[in-house]
Amino acid sequence: MLPARVYSLVVATALLIATAAEAQLSLIRFRALDPIPLAVGEDVGAQAFTLADVNKDGRLDLIAVEQDDDFFAVLLGRGDGTFDAPREYELDCPPTAVAVADFGSPFASDAAGDADGNPDIIVTDEDGGAFVFLGRGDGNFDPPEQELDEVLDATELIGLATGDFDRNGRTDVAFLDAFDEVYFLCNFAGNLAPCSTDVVETNGSGALAIGAGKLNSDDFVDLAVLSQDSGDFSVLYGAGDGSFTTDPLTFPAKADTNNKPSALAVADVDGNGLDDLVIASTETFSDLTFIVARAMGQNLFSRMSYSGPFSDMVGIALGDVDDVVGIDAVFSYHNRDGGSVGPAILPGDETGGFNTGFDAEGLQELGSGRSVALADVGGNARPDVVQLAADGQSIRVAINYTEPLCPGDCNHSGGVSVDDLIVGVLIALGDQSPSRCVAVDIDGSNTVTINELIAAVQRALVGCNG
Repeated sequence: MLPARVYSLVVATALLIATAAEAQLSLIRFRALDPIPLAVGEDVGAQAFTLADVNKDGRLDLIAVEQDDDFFAVLLGRGDGTFDAPREYELDCPPTAVAVADFGSPFASDAAGDADGNPDIIVTDEDGGAFVFLGRGDGNFDPPEQELDEVLDATELIGLATGDFDRNGRTDVAFLDAFDEVYFLCNFAGNLAPCSTDVVETNGSGALAIGAGKLNSDDFVDLAVLSQDSGDFSVLYGAGDGSFTTDPLTFPAKADTNNKPSALAVADVDGNGLDDLVIASTETFSDLTFIVARAMGQNLFSRMSYSGPFSDMVGIALGDVDDVVGIDAVFSYHNRDGGSVGPAILPGDETGGFNTGFDAEGLQELGSGRSVALADVGGNARPDVVQLAADGQSIRVAINYTEPLCPGDCNHSGGVSVDDLIVGVLIALGDQSPSRCVAVDIDGSNTVTINELIAAVQRALVGCNG
């Protein structure tokens, strides 16, 4: 016979079934593939690689800098998480960042330099140079037709962000210099020239990363620059005519006073139509390791600090890993205490916050990393994890095999038994660990609430497919 308190709680949950608000739960799991050997570089920044369909076959391709050999490489995707051998494009000095967009076309073509529908590659280098390689649409690229050194006065470019800054329908670009300056080039029929605002000094020091998004209530592209030494981020608000604020607003970027910000990602995590900033830290002596700075629409941010499962975070990717409400975060780590640790996942909630992080099945095989991305390279309509290894000598892919779980189905049998319900109740009472039945912990909070028990009882009565 069930203990009296267990029996009473099960009965109570059954009586409240009609009011249950059942959420979807997923078993998050991945399968790591063999490393892709590339000499990306040990100290490369956040934009060392990107993923895009450069040959227009519906499959994502991998584009990565190779600092050790002064190349960038294009690896065409096969649609199963693997890639063809790299096609290498030589540069004059080590590349630092890469992005893909349709910047223009050959000036002798019918499009006369304007966009032609073919993805192009833009790459920056350590000498302050930038180059646009024009795509043919088949995965091959032609040499640059414009010397951007003539219109840039940068010293050492470490990042870039793209968008239509002047609303003429063409892709413009902002370049981040290691010496805390942002340079702006606007696109005039494929010819990049200084925007109305050509350069802005951030109010931070130790520029680390740049991101573009809608950071206030107008419809113009804004920019955020993360600075490590000063521990803040500067926001350059765009006016929609190619001009930006020349005296950027600066906001704190530390989750704790001893933190050093280390990575930046931009996305609308709370669903209010404005982009938010997720900023990680590297400090090892604090429980608070990252923040979410939510854009409030009036050039203000609401900042919340969170605890991650580890603290040496160096990369962030945002996306819906498990097809459950909320944007999820994937954090990569770099050789914590000389050890090796794979990326961890923090499930998002409906408020734009994050639940307790965990090591998803299969991700530990990727080991320590630097930059990380979420993208469907496996062709199964789920975002996979792509991570640059900590030593910079390979890129690893983990295919997402996440499956929906039936709430309360502790052993993933396809149904909820009385024994499953008992385990769920014991977890709710604190007599069992939440790890005994992840399927009943619907919101990933490491606790079991009455509503979660109600959802499990409902599945027990009507079946997992009912």
